[in-house]
Amino acid sequence: MELDKNLVEVISKVMQIPVEEIEPDQDVMDDLGMDSMDLIDVINQTDDFVGENQMELDDFTDCRTVQNFSDRFTELLAKQVPQG
Repeated sequence: MELDKNLVEVISKVMQIPVEEIEPDQDVMDDLGMDSMDLIDVINQTDDFVGENQMELDDFTDCRTVQNFSDRFTELLAKQVPQG
């Protein structure tokens, strides 16, 4: 699945890493240096796309790579959109 552009931009901003240096198979902790506070910051900044308090840290606990995060973000975002 393609990386979510909005999420990659938020990760780039929070981690101060150029967007073009973020790869799908990078481990967000080992390769990007993200810690739990950074992850909370990323999640809080995604509220601009999904509405306030729609995603929580627990939604991402089993995600390790940028691709995992993007897939989960896309999945959760799809649940926020009304069907019909």
